[in-house]
Amino acid sequence: MSFTRSLIKKCLVSKNKKYVVFILTALTLSLPLLSSEIFYIDFLLVLFMYATIAVGWNIIGGYTGYVSFGHVAFFGLGAYTTAILLVRFGLSPFVTCILGGVVAIVFALLIGIPTLKLKGAYFAIATLGLGFVLQLLFLNLGSLTGGGEGLSLPLPPWDIKTSVEIFYYAMFIVFLASVLTTYWLEHSRFGLALKCIRDDELSAETSGIPTAKLKTMAFLLSAFFPAVSGGLFSYYATYIDPITVFDPKISMYAIVFSMLGGSGSVLGPVIGSIILYSVAQTARYLITAPGVDVMVFSAIAVAVIIYLPEGIVGFLKGRSGAK
Repeated sequence: MSFTRSLIKKCLVSKNKKYVVFILTALTLSLPLLSSEIFYIDFLLVLFMYATIAVGWNIIGGYTGYVSFGHVAFFGLGAYTTAILLVRFGLSPFVTCILGGVVAIVFALLIGIPTLKLKGAYFAIATLGLGFVLQLLFLNLGSLTGGGEGLSLPLPPWDIKTSVEIFYYAMFIVFLASVLTTYWLEHSRFGLALKCIRDDELSAETSGIPTAKLKTMAFLLSAFFPAVSGGLFSYYATYIDPITVFDPKISMYAIVFSMLGGSGSVLGPVIGSIILYSVAQTARYLITAPGVDVMVFSAIAVAVIIYLPEGIVGFLKGRSGAK
């Protein structure tokens, strides 16, 4: 454990971060070539998906300070956009997943204009119902969405290993794009303005920052990447239904992943996703009782709020600064 913490700390405070990122990226890209085990490739593929959702949530929740409990709505919209366009029109999911992101942006705009006028717990409660509303809507649009029976997608035209590898690289590209976007946000005036809104919105507004416009832009950007990952997931799974893709646990995972790693930072959601998804998968094999993962994640969320409010990234940076 001490070795892991030391390694993460070195990556965070190293002056050669670009080299560290390059090495990790090269290892990630070469994994399918080094290992013939589909299990490990599938494990990382789903990890990239959850990390992408967490990174997207971090833009509005971590940088802007508006905690959303409804990001599963964007994931589900992306999944169904891709699935419907494939089943009804035969369009490639690797293209329509981007359209799913556009649909999520439009939906986020319609929802964001009224809800972003709320603050704190009021905004959180308002977004909490998004996933449930869309879940009920898609359950009742049976002619388009398949209703409770869901949609079965055509199988990819490749063998199993090749198929997993293709989706692995596609999901990794989306994940990498989301991280690079957050990196740009961290070093841009736009990101600085969002941090000002997070720290004191009233002061930011009186200083001339167009808070309403920037909050909306952050909300739209945070909706895009979860939707794209949802589009890829729908084709990879070859079957989706409203209960699965609008599961409120997906939003909870994004929040807890980001909080544990350190919301409002570039690497926080990534580190949190790696740790907690690994824990969740291990627990799934060791404990078969239903609902245990929700209990564990809830306990972790409470512990993080009490003992690690700035997350792992904030804690390690604080220790480094203290020394």
